[in-house]
Amino acid sequence: MSYFREMWENDKKKVFMLGFTILFLLLLIVGASFAFFSAQVGDGTSSKVQVLTRTNDSLMFESGKDIFLDVNTETLGLSNGNLADSTFARATLKSGNSSSVNYTYYVYLQIDSNSLKYTTRDEKAELILSVTDPNGNELGSDSIPNLKYVTVGSGDNRVSGFDITTVSGLVKIAELYNISANNTTTMHEWNITITFVNLDSDQFDNTGKAFDARVIIQKEEFKNPDLYIATTYNGSPIVPSTFGADAEIDCFGNDASYDYRYNRLIIRSINAESASCNLKYTTPSSKNYLNQKVISLVGNGQVFNENGYRYEGENPNNYIWFNNELWRIIGVFDEASHGVSGKNLVKIIRSRSLGGYAWDKNGQNDWRNASLQKLLNNSYYYRTDGTHGGNCYITSDTIQGNCNYTGTGIMDTYRDMIVDATWYLGGFSSLLNESDSKAEYKVPADQYYAKERENGSPSISSHIGLMYPSDFGYSVLASSCSRTTQLDLYFTSSCSGKSWIYGAGLEWTIMPDTYGNTGAYRIYDIGYLSTNNTSMGREVRPVLYLDDSVYVVSGTGKASDPFIIGM
Repeated sequence: MSYFREMWENDKKKVFMLGFTILFLLLLIVGASFAFFSAQVGDGTSSKVQVLTRTNDSLMFESGKDIFLDVNTETLGLSNGNLADSTFARATLKSGNSSSVNYTYYVYLQIDSNSLKYTTRDEKAELILSVTDPNGNELGSDSIPNLKYVTVGSGDNRVSGFDITTVSGLVKIAELYNISANNTTTMHEWNITITFVNLDSDQFDNTGKAFDARVIIQKEEFKNPDLYIATTYNGSPIVPSTFGADAEIDCFGNDASYDYRYNRLIIRSINAESASCNLKYTTPSSKNYLNQKVISLVGNGQVFNENGYRYEGENPNNYIWFNNELWRIIGVFDEASHGVSGKNLVKIIRSRSLGGYAWDKNGQNDWRNASLQKLLNNSYYYRTDGTHGGNCYITSDTIQGNCNYTGTGIMDTYRDMIVDATWYLGGFSSLLNESDSKAEYKVPADQYYAKERENGSPSISSHIGLMYPSDFGYSVLASSCSRTTQLDLYFTSSCSGKSWIYGAGLEWTIMPDTYGNTGAYRIYDIGYLSTNNTSMGREVRPVLYLDDSVYVVSGTGKASDPFIIGM
């Protein structure tokens, strides 16, 4: 597949406590969308709502975690199968009456964001909704209005369900569904699965796309009111944007929760013509610092102390929510790696590639002057459009790329978390040694780590860099791929095949090839390390160090439940 396709102040750094009263003025304005304030919660916890139906009866509703799919180059590998995520909706009726009682309820899927699209000319379904009702029956054709029931894929990838490839908003799964009980407890459970189908075709246009949805189950029909909601503080229309603060909510006239992923208040239902909330932010009484969290995981089978505390293996739980998107933690490193005295910093890499870019538009290999280094540390870091800034090239200085990072660059609220670190630029020569016919670079990961930081090698102080070859080398378990294995021999199922960092295609590293001044090292798309002329376009995933004051708010590190962070 082509690599040219795009794929809070230090405590504010004091104790920070603010009491905010947010008055929601419900103004009937035609055309405003409920999606403005009804957004997904990404903490993976379920929500419960109890409806007191009569003296001896109660009807309780519960929904599972949100559904989140991140489509990336790993997902799109032909041998990886489909990508799926599931959740549930549950209704429980408790009756204390000797006679039968009956109630009805509704089940919905609220799709808060969906950036997927069809990649085949015949618009073959790529995102499938499958639903199993409380009786264990899978909903079939015509069960959900306005959705087409299809069967797609082949072999183990074959799946049936409703095509929601480009669907967003509210999907009605069940209406007026009956639940009854007679001096007993009756429970209904709906199971909802969303599947991204790995077709036997080029689906690269869906790289970097994501799907976010949640299940709604309630007694009343969901109504999409024509509302505009104004949030105010002392008359100013603002909502605080402090990351990592504990949010306490006391609301009247609505149900509300706080979304730590996007740092916003969520109103899930309005029960009055006007509603008010007291929203109070406080500094957490204790902080689970991210670097300490990772180090504490040594011995769990995923984090190992090898020239840094590193995540290793095929798919460790190292996902982190940064810049409102998924990144992954490479590990925790001391000053020998990043030059910041006395600090253990967490190094992270963007989960998806930014696209294919030249390492240097002029074909040189001094990272300090490279066009890609300037592009990442100026346009990308400051969230600006660098398309015409003189550094945005797919290959050499002849094919200009799209480098508009106004929507994808680093947000200012996250920028404060990034450390201006030292990036050491030691390199290996790819020239064959005539005496033993072996190139200098044909060595294992530990020798790469030492060479990258060799005394006398050049360096640069900056916010954004790329991965080192040693990061790639250490990303696989030693029990799977021996630490004596040369990185140029990593093209096996037990080496790159078991590496979580591999899979973005032909991807640049930061290391230069010291044989001449025109080459740099990259990971080849079949999984080994070699060199390339820096004027060529290769995949780029930004890498950066997080300040040691960054702490974990929630999350387990799974892709569906990433670490949510604050500072």
